[in-house]
Amino acid sequence: MPRTQPFESLRAGDELPVVERTIDAQQLIRFAGAANDYSRPHWDHAYMVEQGFPGVIVHGWLTVSVMFQAVTAWIPLETADFRRFQVRYLQPNLPGRAFYRGRVTGKSVQDASRLLELEVWAETAAGVRLAVSHVTLSFANDS
Repeated sequence: MPRTQPFESLRAGDELPVVERTIDAQQLIRFAGAANDYSRPHWDHAYMVEQGFPGVIVHGWLTVSVMFQAVTAWIPLETADFRRFQVRYLQPNLPGRAFYRGRVTGKSVQDASRLLELEVWAETAAGVRLAVSHVTLSFANDS
């Protein structure tokens, strides 16, 4: 991944490097254990088919965690902290390949805090958005 740019050089429209990730059954199991989330939609294929889905779905928070990994790969936590975020799930994320993207939507300085606004999303290979997040990062004063 490219090194992060200083806050001053970032502009609205700048894009985060794309992160491609394949979520498989093993990762669903590991995430379920880490999150203590053993809900049927994430492990019971037959049940989900009965419910009208093609199979199990990825945990929402696993989708979000990969979205945020795309952010921290570009702007490390040593450089900026997550100040706030909101997430909207648009479509179920099915196991397999997905792409995690983002772009700068604005920046400001408020009460000596340097803030960067981002839109970050997960999408399928066909470009269907699965989830979108609006993130505010607060940059450290020494970057």
